[in-house]
Amino acid sequence: MSETETWTGVLVSTGLTVEQVMNDIEFPEYYDRTNQGDVYDFFADMFYGNKVEVNGIVYDVQKENLDDEDIFQAKLLDDGKINFTVQYYNGACGFDEAIKKAVTDCIGQVNTPNHEAG
Repeated sequence: MSETETWTGVLVSTGLTVEQVMNDIEFPEYYDRTNQGDVYDFFADMFYGNKVEVNGIVYDVQKENLDDEDIFQAKLLDDGKINFTVQYYNGACGFDEAIKKAVTDCIGQVNTPNHEAG
């Protein structure tokens, strides 16, 4: 059942790419480790709501559920972490999409020590 979800929290950069995170993880036989699309799909399935890829870098998600009308907010902190608040109808949008929208709308490309925007 679809419903409105509201989350607030912090994204903490791992400094790693999806490929690096997935490197030591055993893949089920129906995912092809050599296919980038499969790697990203399995990453999304495995870590949904707990890790998210933004601009090529994986972030750990530290969050708290709130709940009510669409909100997409993000703020880059001095230490490189990203504070966020997202609220969305989950029948039209997923957590990863909401985070990417908040970061893109409020911050734009995120530059981290391991990733230059471009």
